[in-house]
Formats: sequence, structure tokens, C-alpha cells
Amino acid sequence: MIGSEVIQRLLADKWKAFAMRKLIERLALLIIQLITLSIVVYVRPTEVKRLYMNEPEWDDWIRTICEILTILNCVFFVFFQQLGELRTQGLTGYFRNLKTVPAKAVFCVANICILLCIPFRILKLHELEEALFVFALPGSWIFLLFFARSAKLTGPFVQMIYSMIAGDMMRFAIISAIFLISFSQVFYFVGKDMDAKQQLNSSNPYHCPVDGYDIYTYDNFIETFITLFRASMGGYDYEEFACANYEVLTKTLFVLYMFVMPIMMINILIAMMGNTYTTVIAQAEKAWRQQYAQIVMVLERSVGREKLAASQLEYSIKLNDTTDAALEVRGLMVIKQTKKTRAKQRKQAIHHWKHIGRKVIHTIAKVGKDHAIHLLHGHDRVDPIIEDEK
Repeated sequence: MIGSEVIQRLLADKWKAFAMRKLIERLALLIIQLITLSIVVYVRPTEVKRLYMNEPEWDDWIRTICEILTILNCVFFVFFQQLGELRTQGLTGYFRNLKTVPAKAVFCVANICILLCIPFRILKLHELEEALFVFALPGSWIFLLFFARSAKLTGPFVQMIYSMIAGDMMRFAIISAIFLISFSQVFYFVGKDMDAKQQLNSSNPYHCPVDGYDIYTYDNFIETFITLFRASMGGYDYEEFACANYEVLTKTLFVLYMFVMPIMMINILIAMMGNTYTTVIAQAEKAWRQQYAQIVMVLERSVGREKLAASQLEYSIKLNDTTDAALEVRGLMVIKQTKKTRAKQRKQAIHHWKHIGRKVIHTIAKVGKDHAIHLLHGHDRVDPIIEDEK
């Protein structure tokens, strides 16, 4: 359906009427916010006194101005844009629309985190403030993916990223979690007292030969889980297994784990992503048009009904003669595009006219002039009637 010329023309007209302007406005606001946010990050002091402006320096004043601009931008996005869309679409429609734009949903959460930094700054809880700020930074930059969807060059790749995260990565995470949790329990059981063996006397037969640092990678289940996940990415300390209760068994289990996770599961993930890449690239034009149409729909839902009705007058034509706006019927005029040359169209038209002329002459010869006029001005096919006349 999206490949239809009517739909493409409708999307193009809506893009020119209001979507392009709104997209540029939002992109400009995002760029301003990212610039001020970056300045806040790079000039943020490590001293608490400078952070709370007790002993400020010249760059602290720049940071404070950028923080105020960032907060104003967040307030405008959350309390004006999003509440306006919520009022226009309703609660159910707003969240249904937000579900189709994950980058925008992440950006909303990031802006809320930045606004939540304000009370923690007032209460001088800089650790909680920095924790929220750390989550808000990547979420702000991810919103650029929303604007990249509108470009033909990057639109299919954004679709590819969404498909891989929602499909391939989710399947990989579910299957990998089963192996990680099961092996984490095993390695925690055989390695939980490695640090205790390091404290033993060197003459003790159970003494751990690893020195220079304390082994804490298998102290609890969470540390074991993270250690095995790091090992699946190629980061592990093989010499630590010499301190395990069952050294040979532990090394055997580790070889089995490395065969399952890094070799088998990671390659399965790469194969799934390669299949997704092939599928999206094969339909790159369609994928981009889907992203383009979705952006137009998202921007359209953020516009009020009065403005949409006014914009509709720009790209639609009147189909009836009524003066009542409630009964007015409007439509979209589409000029059909063709790849045929003018000479080929002229040749084809002459051929059709000759064919119709021969058919008219044949009809007059068979049924007579008066009956032929009746047949040609009627709605029935000529050929079956001629056969009946025979």
C-alpha cells in the first residue's frame, strides 16, 4: 500500500505542508540541547564547592548558564510539546504513538532524569544527581536516530538497528541468560573461596599461588555472572582457576562454557544479524518509505486539529459545490507518472484509435447503423451482442 502513487503523493504533500517545518524545529532544539549538555559535561568540576557555586570560577558561570538553558529546553519538551500531544491524542493514543518511536521514548525519559536532577542539586545530593545525569546523557543523543529515519541514506539502517534490538538481541538475551545463570551457579560453587585460599600460608597445600591482587570475581552470584559475561566477550583470567576447589573440573567446565557462549551463541547472533541486514537491504526502498511515513504520522499527531484542517486546504482539492464546510468533500489530485516516451504514447494512442475504428465499422456492417448507435452508446459489451445477433 505504501508503494501506491496516491499514498506517496499524500505523504509528500503533508511533508511540505507541516511535517518538514516541525521536524526542522525539533532538530534545532535538540542540537541546542546537545550543545549545552556537552558544555555542562566538559566543564563540570570535581570539587563539590565549585559545583554548588560556593567558590566559583569563570567556567562555572558558563556551566550554570548552560544548565539553565538545558533545563528550559527540557521543560519545553516535556511540559509543552508532550503535554500538548497528550491533550491532542489522548492517553491511549499518545502511548500507542510513543511505542512506535523508541528513540523519542528514550529521550522523554532522559529529559525527566535531567529535571529530577534539580531537587537533588538543591538538597546537595550530588551522587544521585550524577547517577541520573549519566543515564540522561546517552538517552539525549539517541534521539538523533529519530531524525536519521527521515533520510534515505540512513533510514534503512535505523530500521535495521530497531529490528536487531527488538528481534535478534531479545532472542539472544533469552537463550544466553539460561546458559549464564546455570554456569554462574556452578562457577560460584567451585570458586567462592578463592580469596580465602590466597590468605593461607604458602606451606599449606591448599594455598592459592596467584598473588598481586585479591580474587573477588567469584565471591557472590552477581560477580560470578558478570565475570562469565565478560569471559564470553574474551576477557578472563585463566590462572585464577588454579585456586578453585576442583581445578581440573573447573577448567573442563570453563572450556565447555567457552564452546557454548563465545563460539556457538555469539556466532548464532552474528548469523541472525546478517540475515536481518540482508532482509532490510533487499527492501531498502520500502524500509525507507516506511520510516518516512512513520515520521510524518508521528509529526501529524502532534499537530492540532485546526492546524491540520488548515494544512489540508493547501494540498487537497474540492470535489463538490457545497458551501457548507461540514458537508464539503475534498480529495487529492494525483498526476500519474509513466516511463513511456511521448512518441511511444502517441504510437499507442493511434493503435487504440485504429482498433476502435475497425470495431465500429465491423459493428455497423453486422447490425446496421441505427442498432450500432444504440450498442455503442449503451453500457453493454459489443462483442456478446454481436454474437447473439448471429
